[in-house]
Amino acid sequence: MAPIPQPSLPVAPLSLAVISNPQAGRNKKALPAVAALLRQHPQVRHYLATTPAEMASVLHQIRDNPPAVLALNGGDGSIALLLTLLLESPPEPFPLLALIAGGTTNMNANDIGIRDRPAAALAKLLAWCQRPDAARVRTRSLLQLQADAAPPHVGFFLGCGLIASAVDESRERRARARWPALAPPAMVISHITSLLCGKKFLTAPVTMAIDDGEHAMAPRPILTLFATTLDSLILGLRPFAGTAPSGYLHWGAIEQHIPHPLRTLPRFLSGRSHPLITAEQGFHRGMTQSLVLHSSDPYMVDGETYPLAAQLQISTTAALRFVKL
Repeated sequence: MAPIPQPSLPVAPLSLAVISNPQAGRNKKALPAVAALLRQHPQVRHYLATTPAEMASVLHQIRDNPPAVLALNGGDGSIALLLTLLLESPPEPFPLLALIAGGTTNMNANDIGIRDRPAAALAKLLAWCQRPDAARVRTRSLLQLQADAAPPHVGFFLGCGLIASAVDESRERRARARWPALAPPAMVISHITSLLCGKKFLTAPVTMAIDDGEHAMAPRPILTLFATTLDSLILGLRPFAGTAPSGYLHWGAIEQHIPHPLRTLPRFLSGRSHPLITAEQGFHRGMTQSLVLHSSDPYMVDGETYPLAAQLQISTTAALRFVKL
């Protein structure tokens, strides 16, 4: 993917375009309020896109006349797909990005975007575009992933093993849940509780070899592995200290058998240390520019699961600029 130029903050007021996925979880109810708000601001271009083909068509129009600010209104999965398509052929100049939490799961927008519900988030963004404050702009890289010989794609959070299987199970539960947004955090709580209690029926490991550029780990049973450029994950978990610098990612892994999970796991998932949180005891954590995983098990990126035959290469994109309100 091509390097992204980083111009200075444009002169106010800033032009704005919005891409909404009408099938994303929150948007199914919130989109009428979004449309009503934007009718009061006819200068704002609003596009609806659900399928990859629709997203590609919208982004083709965006590239012809890029706005100063591009708002992506959807869940984690649709935002990751839009960013993948956008970075395949970056517009010039490249816009500031604003992530709006319009989906069922909105971990990305909650960390590096606008946490409010879509209409309220857009109202904040419209006000900011009139009087932009550079202090509200954050730079952040994305994960860039290439599985086997498939084309690369991007996202903010990768999970393997238990995380990938939990996402699949959560998707099934969301389809029949009365409150779908509660299914992902409920599934995370369920799996963490099972680990803390030493239950084994949810903890089937995957066989994986890991190379972080400095150390190559031989194949071993890995309960779960995750990599991210986010600071805060689902349920507000913060497994790492501070933001990864541009060009770097954080990663962590837990092997099948860990000692005293009631004492060690909460500390590991909150980024704290403990005498038993060591590589010898099955805990791995680090920051790197690239990560290579050798496995034949599926992996998950931003709520979407992908097949893997042999090797997954993980690096980062150039730093992009996000409006965080």
